[in-house]
Amino acid sequence: QTPQAMWLEPITKYHPPLHTLFWRMCMVLEWKFNVNALVVYSILQMLIMAACLAYVLYFFANKKVHTIFLTIALVFFCLNPVIAIFSFIPTKDVLFSGALILFSVELLSLINMPKFRWGCAIRFVLFGLLSCLLRNNMIYALVAAFVFTLIILKKCRIRMSVCFVTIVLSYLIVQGPVYYKLGYGEG
Repeated sequence: QTPQAMWLEPITKYHPPLHTLFWRMCMVLEWKFNVNALVVYSILQMLIMAACLAYVLYFFANKKVHTIFLTIALVFFCLNPVIAIFSFIPTKDVLFSGALILFSVELLSLINMPKFRWGCAIRFVLFGLLSCLLRNNMIYALVAAFVFTLIILKKCRIRMSVCFVTIVLSYLIVQGPVYYKLGYGEG
């Protein structure tokens, strides 16, 4: 992936191009500002993960979850060494995990809303697409989740179907014509 990010090899879909471009951005910052690309990458990744976990707390605070549980979750997020170490490791897993966390929160929101809200549906689709673009095999988990929600969630089948189909179609468009136009090969 690094040779692709350094323009030594063409970008392919073997490594998610979105992640390769993120790594390339960090390398460009290294060349322009003489800061280590791994340091930039790790700091940005930690900030992104912190924002994703803060979004989880924000979501539950809006759901009127008791302050004690929010405090326990905050302490867990802050003091858990696994989260701290994971957020610092320079792999594509961390950014994908952040996108998956956001996708899961919006899934909960979409399932539990009494009345359809476009904002929630749009966030759900964007975070679902982002998850798929950061991990190539996420599309299979997404299809399985779609089937599962169709079986389990009878009351919101239509809205869930529209959202899941939108994610899958968007992913196929990006993976197909968009990446082809950008010259990203199969790898």
